[in-house]
Amino acid sequence: MTPEQLDDYLAKGWYRIGQHMIYCEYISWKKSVNGVIWTRVPLEHYKLSKSLRRKHRKVEQNFTVTVKPAIVDEEHQRVYERYLTVAPGERSEDLNDVLYGTFPDRALFDTWEVNIKKGDELVAFSWFDKGATSLQSIIGVYNPDYASFGLGHYTMIKEILTGIELGMDYYYAGYVLCQDTTMHYKLSTGHIEFLDRTQHAWVKEDELDVDTHDPLLRTEQALEQALDTPAFEDWDMYHNRHFELSAYAPNLKNCMAYPLVLWRQEREHSPFVLALAWDSVTQDYELLRCLRGVLATPDGSITIRDLFVVDRPLAMFTHLPDTLPDYSTE
Repeated sequence: MTPEQLDDYLAKGWYRIGQHMIYCEYISWKKSVNGVIWTRVPLEHYKLSKSLRRKHRKVEQNFTVTVKPAIVDEEHQRVYERYLTVAPGERSEDLNDVLYGTFPDRALFDTWEVNIKKGDELVAFSWFDKGATSLQSIIGVYNPDYASFGLGHYTMIKEILTGIELGMDYYYAGYVLCQDTTMHYKLSTGHIEFLDRTQHAWVKEDELDVDTHDPLLRTEQALEQALDTPAFEDWDMYHNRHFELSAYAPNLKNCMAYPLVLWRQEREHSPFVLALAWDSVTQDYELLRCLRGVLATPDGSITIRDLFVVDRPLAMFTHLPDTLPDYSTE
């Protein structure tokens, strides 16, 4: 991947996971679904606040900080394992997975490291990718014994300052969760822009209102509005906890990717259901015919119930209809 290609992906709201680029409107987090908002920081006129300058000085006065090409070794793995004892969410146990994913011999990105030491001891590090005009933050890791120094926040500050020194235009720290404040530390940098996918544009907002821009909350409101119409008043709300399956493998691509839909059985004793979804980007309703069933691995070790597999799309609505045609088929 060229630096210019990385810039282009980041500007469109994509993000790096291992050696892949992904984007999403929703994510599974702590066994629940969260809407996400993608953020970035413009660097041209960026200045640290007084509180961030104090944090920066505190770390620089007590530790040795260097910026250099990223590496994975036993020392970094030990710090990472200590970090996992306090880090929220589900994370890989191996740093190689974080940096390289399933392609350990293929490095697609120009990855650098903020390295923090106390004497000869590595106590924290972060990784970021260089584009032509952008930096992408990957991960910040610290030894919990030094948590009082705010090393995780510091590495983000140092990455921003590095971007300014390099003449970069933007710093991308990824998404924040809407219903969970775990990742809201990313907003502490100030000067935040968020990606409004409905407008295909980055918007500046000094105080980001996550409720207003929460795609999951807007989806729920749109479907509740549908329940108030004659066409869908007898339908049921379904929380699809399997919505990420479609991204896992080609043979799962028809699994329904919406986390929340309305549904009703197509007809009595039919294995098919009709599902009404709402696209948080286009803000259109989509009517789908789905097979509701069970997915099991050949050895029976994994069984997924209440799986909606899309048989075919039936219609798109910008405005909700008063009645529906009979879509039932033999």
